[in-house]
Amino acid sequence: MTLEERGAYITLLCHLWIEGWLPNDSTKLERLCGNPHNWNEIWSNIRHCFYENGNKLYHKRLEEEKEKQRIWREKSREGGIKSGEVRRGNKPRKGTSTTLQPPYEPKANTSSSSFKEYIVQIIKHWNTRNIKNLEDRETKVKKKTAVKINTILKDYSVIEIIEAIDNYHDVVKSSEYFFSYEWQLWEFIDRGIPNFLSKNNPKDNYLIDKKKTKTQEEIDIEIFKEVR
Repeated sequence: MTLEERGAYITLLCHLWIEGWLPNDSTKLERLCGNPHNWNEIWSNIRHCFYENGNKLYHKRLEEEKEKQRIWREKSREGGIKSGEVRRGNKPRKGTSTTLQPPYEPKANTSSSSFKEYIVQIIKHWNTRNIKNLEDRETKVKKKTAVKINTILKDYSVIEIIEAIDNYHDVVKSSEYFFSYEWQLWEFIDRGIPNFLSKNNPKDNYLIDKKKTKTQEEIDIEIFKEVR
């Protein structure tokens, strides 16, 4: 693999570890990898590493490693219970051991480090869309934004958040739509993600022609709800 191919491959593996699957859609995968200019070439060379099941992609080796982790966590839980029984003066259950040897010792909290990578990726993607870019010097705003991204990742996947950002960009930057208010990223996370998810048809909802079919009062109320 080239350096670019290896980077895209590892990025997709990180998403797989957290989400459990990847969309079987080259355009969505391209977004997850940061829209590299030579994506078609990169994907054609790493596509064979994944297998598809319906509209989702999986990775056999990654599934095996996740299963090892699941078994290790379960044994760790049981070991903790038995150790507690010994400390309380109870005999451990027959056939059990208080000594646990994991298949391998994780060097870091995979979940925590992956979430940090996702936060950085979302901020970088936001900045590529040129909507009130988040600058490195804005330390307080970056911390506030990171906290909000970390919270929203419990409800939405990285794929959904990136798609919502792209939809929001297309709407506010085009004269075809009546919504033009530009949020900062933390404001968008607070107020905009549900409205700009692809499944909610934002590009249809904000068309100027559709606005004409509403009363001025309805339009004012709608805009007030979204910018307050």
